[in-house]
Amino acid sequence: MPAKKDKKNNLAMQVLIISIVIFAILLVGSLKGRFLVPVDNWVYQWNLSMPKPTIPLVMMLISGIMNPGGAMFLGLLALIALIGLKRHRQATMLILAMVVGYLATEIFKAILQRPRPDIRLAYVTGFSFPSGHATMAAIYFGMLILLFKDDFKNTIAKYFFIAACA
Repeated sequence: MPAKKDKKNNLAMQVLIISIVIFAILLVGSLKGRFLVPVDNWVYQWNLSMPKPTIPLVMMLISGIMNPGGAMFLGLLALIALIGLKRHRQATMLILAMVVGYLATEIFKAILQRPRPDIRLAYVTGFSFPSGHATMAAIYFGMLILLFKDDFKNTIAKYFFIAACA
């Protein structure tokens, strides 16, 4: 069993390192100025190729799920479930992860002040990097996987849950 746990820890460390490297590349690129403009242009061209009104509807749905109100609502549901299961330490972990993630996002936005691209897929105000929606979604759904994956006895159900959260 220890070898299996070491393998999981190793994979988690690899994912963490890759995530930090990607964030660092985006951070340095944002600080240098026009680094992300080709990405913005690609998204804009992709948007033009999609049938309307599919994209605005999808973008509104994605933005709505993890806007501050949506994130708080989903976090509250998970918090209630954890408290109901008497998993208070995990409930505290969830709260801390979401609060620290939100604060870190706001601090980086204030420091970087990257304006939003002139591509209005959905109406959102404020600076664009790092994405608060993406950050909160990654934290929330990542924490759901971490906190609830071992509750599934059926392997197929467990992997379905992980895939649904991912």
